[in-house]
Amino acid sequence: MAAVAFLFSGCLSYKHYEHSEKVGSDPVTVTLKVINKTDQDFTVNCTWCVDAKNQTHTVKAGTSYTLQSNTHDASGTVFTVHPKPPLSVKQPDPSEGTFQMTYGYWNGAAHVTCDDICNNSNPTEKIHYKGCNWVFDAEFTGSKGTNATVTFTTKPFSE
Repeated sequence: MAAVAFLFSGCLSYKHYEHSEKVGSDPVTVTLKVINKTDQDFTVNCTWCVDAKNQTHTVKAGTSYTLQSNTHDASGTVFTVHPKPPLSVKQPDPSEGTFQMTYGYWNGAAHVTCDDICNNSNPTEKIHYKGCNWVFDAEFTGSKGTNATVTFTTKPFSE
């Protein structure tokens, strides 16, 4: 009978320990503050955010949003912004743009593995296709590092 009581109390102790242990989140390793100075709302996405996969957020025109990730993996995360064309362009081509920054984590720190140029973000004045009738500009404040700020504007475009 004593053995049964010991096993039973051991199970209770284990269950108590299992439910009372609090596991915290890993610290944020990468941030990108996105400022929307366009005339339309647009979406942003991160493939690995803070403890969650594939999160999308709408950034209203004239506001900002900070993408955050607590990746501690070499494969890291991709931050994507989809700027919309200016309202003054009546039949926009393309219907939205794509801006991407790619990050990885190794040796105790986050790193940019491919910036917006490497990712061929478009349409921009430098990267666009024939027939494109608007472009976006992504202007960084400071560096394109792992904790950066980027401001988006759009304008009509013709070659």
